[in-house]
Amino acid sequence: SPTAAARGAAPSAKPTAGRTPSGTRGTTAAPRTTTAAPRTTRAAPPKSTTRTVFGPEISYEYGTATVQITVTGNKIVNAIGYLPEGGQSAQRSSKVNTAYSGIEGDVVDLQSANLDTVTTATATSDAYKRSLQGAIDRAF
Repeated sequence: SPTAAARGAAPSAKPTAGRTPSGTRGTTAAPRTTTAAPRTTRAAPPKSTTRTVFGPEISYEYGTATVQITVTGNKIVNAIGYLPEGGQSAQRSSKVNTAYSGIEGDVVDLQSANLDTVTTATATSDAYKRSLQGAIDRAF
């Protein structure tokens, strides 16, 4: 009977016992296939870790103090003091905010509530530092 090739049939991809193309008897191996590399997926970029945290309101002899910090990752990048305004309180509050707050203030520089007390503004400095410590405790 005629061979598969003579009948026009396509050769099988399975190994078969029979004649190899060279005419010798043996096993014909299946054609080599390559496996594609596993697909890699890109992870979404990490979500921003910047957050704003408020310290507790601290009541003291001149009013109420609250500090807000902005944290990126595990670093304080900004601090804002909400301090009493008006009269002599405004002068004390201004001195404390100038020393401690902002992106270049002592809070960002020292990354701590362990700040030097502002001269002539001891009570305001203490209230600021207590609220700041509360914000740091909440943030970390």
